[in-house]
Order: sequence, then structure tokens, then C-alpha cells
Amino acid sequence: MTEPEWNDFKIVLALGRARSVAGAARLLGIDNSTVSRRLATVEEALGACLIVRGGREFTFTAEGKLALAAAESMGVSAGSAATAIRAAKTQLDGVVRISCIPSMVRVLMPFQALVAEKHPKLSVELNSAVRVVDLAKGEADISIRMVRPTELDVIPTHAFEWGASVFASKIYLE
Repeated sequence: MTEPEWNDFKIVLALGRARSVAGAARLLGIDNSTVSRRLATVEEALGACLIVRGGREFTFTAEGKLALAAAESMGVSAGSAATAIRAAKTQLDGVVRISCIPSMVRVLMPFQALVAEKHPKLSVELNSAVRVVDLAKGEADISIRMVRPTELDVIPTHAFEWGASVFASKIYLE
């Protein structure tokens, strides 16, 4: 005997909600014969008759009521999980570590405050270092560099131009 799968319980759930094979087929967007065939598969897997047919409608057997209760519980759990996963995708939390040259820290500080305002659970750590950090080893999540990366697994993106100037007094230059 094979174990029933979640899709098997979806059939039972649709039958419970629609109260007919045709209604379950409409809910699931499949043919009546597919519902009947999949119901037979569930009954075989469970080793019990789940419904007693009486014309267009049916009634659940005692075993069918147990299967329906389990299917309803699975449906609630699956729906809750899907909602939580979708919400997690829109809520950012954790730490993003950005490595940059020391002169960039002042430029990035407003970005750090903006992120804190828009995403309270997300924090940005700025690490100013002259050395090139190893992203593959997890030394940072993002690295703003003045040189092109040589690592094979790093994806370089040209984000902005960074101008630099040197200033000196006339006396010093003479």
C-alpha cells in the first residue's frame, strides 16, 4: 500500500467543500472523471472507502470524515505557510555588510539611515578597509571597490562614477 500524498488530500478537501464530484472538479479545474479516479487512488492508498455515493451527491463515511478533517488541517497549514513565506519575502531583516574604502563611509551613511527607516529589521554595517575583502569567504555581502574583481564567482556591476581631485597650495606646488 502506498502512502497518500497532499494532492490526494486536496481531492478530499474539494469534495468536502463542493459536496459533489462535479463541484470538486470545478473547484480544482479538472474533469469529473479525474476527481473520481483520484478519489479511488486515495481510497486505495488509505485502504478505506471515503464516500458513499447517492446520485449526484454523496456522504462521507466515518473514515472519509477523518480524511476530510486531516485535509482541512493540511489546507490551513499549507495556506498559513504560503502566507508566511510571501510575507517574509516582503519583510527584510538581518544584516547587510558593505565593505568600502574609508572615503566612501561618509557618502554611505545617509543610505544606512534610509535603510533603517524603511526596513527597521534590516541593518547595514559599513566596513571601511583599504584591503580587498573576500566575498566568497563571507567577509562582506557587498564590496564597493576601486578595482575590478578578479574572483570568478563575483558579479561586477558598474554602479557609479567616483571622481577624485588633488588640491595643494601654490607655495607647495612651487
